Amino acid sequence: MMKTNYHTHTTWCDGKDTPEAVVVAAIDKGFDAIGFSSHAMLPEDDTPLLKNDIMPATQRKERQ
Repeated sequence: MMKTNYHTHTTWCDGKDTPEAVVVAAIDKGFDAIGFSSHAMLPEDDTPLLKNDIMPATQRKERQ
């Protein structure tokens, strides 16, 4: 069974942690997938939200 959470809020709306902190915590807790929910629009800046060094190698390859 996969461990997932597709409804996660961050400091972009009414959450308490940054998107990066949420992903790091999910990885530390063994989650297979994490999804973000928001009541706010995304910022205009479209640079990646996560540093490549915290992402699994398979995902790093996809983003390059």
